[in-house]
Amino acid sequence: MQNTNPTPKETLEVNPLLTNKVDSATLSAIAKKSIAKKLAAKKSTVKKSSAKKEIERKLKTKVKNFIYKFQLSDKKLSAKDEKKLRSKLRRKMQNIVNSIIVEKDKSEAIKEFEIQYKKEYVLNDYSFESLSSSNDETKREDFEKVLSLVKSKKAKK
Repeated sequence: MQNTNPTPKETLEVNPLLTNKVDSATLSAIAKKSIAKKLAAKKSTVKKSSAKKEIERKLKTKVKNFIYKFQLSDKKLSAKDEKKLRSKLRRKMQNIVNSIIVEKDKSEAIKEFEIQYKKEYVLNDYSFESLSSSNDETKREDFEKVLSLVKSKKAKK
């Protein structure tokens, strides 16, 4: 039968604060241990909470409507980089649309629109939904006006 009495190594440390024998070295050692335990507990809590938040975010996101081709590629971007790229593409397309509306000679701007549209967008059926999922009425009107111009230009060819 094994001896169940604890060996000296297994005995609990006696807290020197309870024995009235406290010096500064002992006090600093106790403080360091306490701080180390608190930091370790805090780190594990942060890791768990950030992982939990990430899982919740993924579960809460609705089914994505992929508009841009880069969203379908195997190369994964961080959320921040993806957002930057989406806003860059939106600004670029909005500038092209504005130039088509404003310019008198629309042929160059329409060619630029077609190149950008086929290069960056997944669905190329010249519908508003293939360009944007915005609910902004002015944006919708502008895009639909440009899309009708592009369709008419293609029909003439």
